[in-house]
Amino acid sequence: MFVKKSDVGIIAQEVQKVLPEAVGKREDGTLGVRYELLVPLLVESIKELKEEGIVAEVIPWIEDKDKSN
Repeated sequence: MFVKKSDVGIIAQEVQKVLPEAVGKREDGTLGVRYELLVPLLVESIKELKEEGIVAEVIPWIEDKDKSN
């Protein structure tokens, strides 16, 4: 397993609830997220949020959080 202290990810069980086709079962029985299936959906979601003006509201908050770390 390649888990590092700084690894990030999402919980497969949470993804499975809304997008089951993006979750697969490994040989050891654990669930894994197929990130390559999520990327196009995330890009489209960001485009929609940008059109609605929501991204412009969130970016300063993200930048502030980044500076405080």
